[in-house]
Amino acid sequence: MKNFDDLWQELDSRISSADPESNTYRLFSSGVHSIGKKIMEEAGEVWLAAEYQGKEELATEIAQLIYHLQVMAKEAKVVYHMASFLGQESVRASNASYCAVDEGRFLDFHKALYQVQGNENSGLFSNENLITIGNKLGITSETFADCVNDNKYGDFVKKVAESMKPNNVEGTPTVFINGTRWERSSSEFNVDEFKAAVEAAKR
Repeated sequence: MKNFDDLWQELDSRISSADPESNTYRLFSSGVHSIGKKIMEEAGEVWLAAEYQGKEELATEIAQLIYHLQVMAKEAKVVYHMASFLGQESVRASNASYCAVDEGRFLDFHKALYQVQGNENSGLFSNENLITIGNKLGITSETFADCVNDNKYGDFVKKVAESMKPNNVEGTPTVFINGTRWERSSSEFNVDEFKAAVEAAKR
């Protein structure tokens, strides 16, 4: 199984090759507007899978969304923060996810959390269970277990959570472009409006 870094390097290689037969290169070459439309399409598929389908379908759709975000990241720097809105279990899961980043397995770990998630604050995401989830993915290092048990990224997770309220972030996804929150003109997502905001930030 490929980890996040392997997938990123593979994507980078396909874009650099400029091979017109490569789907990844064609997507990248289509520009921000087309990539943005695909991101919104995939985001909708994630919601539909979460609402009406099973965990396998949800994990697949999340992977597709992250792939398109990776392609967009070649046009712009994308920073992803895990916001712990749902109590202590959310805090522990966020910390463990950062621990998985250290192991080069964030994407796999993130997908696994969605596949096994239970009811809110059900006790499923204990440190013991989070380590077990990592072990099942092949993350068996003592460093990972210590990171989870010692709450290595606890201060950072807390800092991210505390930054939500001052920035009026009440849910996800919330988008900031160059540190400025993107305010949509309506509840509907307008691709042209988003493209204009990104292009303005690049100047």
